[in-house]
Amino acid sequence: KQTKNQDYSIEYLETNSAKAYDLMEKQNSLFRYQNPCLKAVLNSWIISKAGIEGYYAPLTGEANMNMALPNFVKPYVSCHEIAHQLGIAYEDEANLLGYLTASNSPDVNYQYSANYEMLRYILFEIRMKSPEDYKILHDKLSAGVLADFKTEKEFWRKYNGEMFGYMDAAFDSFLKLNNQPKGIDSYQDIVIWLWNIHKSELKV
Repeated sequence: KQTKNQDYSIEYLETNSAKAYDLMEKQNSLFRYQNPCLKAVLNSWIISKAGIEGYYAPLTGEANMNMALPNFVKPYVSCHEIAHQLGIAYEDEANLLGYLTASNSPDVNYQYSANYEMLRYILFEIRMKSPEDYKILHDKLSAGVLADFKTEKEFWRKYNGEMFGYMDAAFDSFLKLNNQPKGIDSYQDIVIWLWNIHKSELKV
């Protein structure tokens, strides 16, 4: 649960995401983040139209954030993009580092952001494979989470049709399934990582 829907600055995200990585470095040197450099993209409208949340610029070594995104996804996205900055190329692995870093941050808004994003991937996967189970899970979600789903979906409706279609498939229990683009497959592999990490905690 978030303490509030915070209005983040890029400076805040750079500082607090770096702190979260510093905490994780104590467990694994893979998380060492020596030169924090998180920048806002120059034109968030173009980036949003392209369906991009952020990207790594190898020529400058900068992690770049789309600051037009809904606030509640920004902590996780910043940690994801920093993972690319650390040399993690594959999207599922960047998702993994982003999730572990944000979810283990002492900042509850970072924790919420990480868990919200993972829930998005999990729900999409379940809906593709078992619409009946998806409906059961969807009906158990809190009003606050559903409101955030709606906010994010409407954001992508405004800017990018393919991302909006993905959001529909993941979160809208009332719309019929349509064929989805395959470009999100590498991101979806995070679900396998999550299963391996948390399967011992599950009750069957």
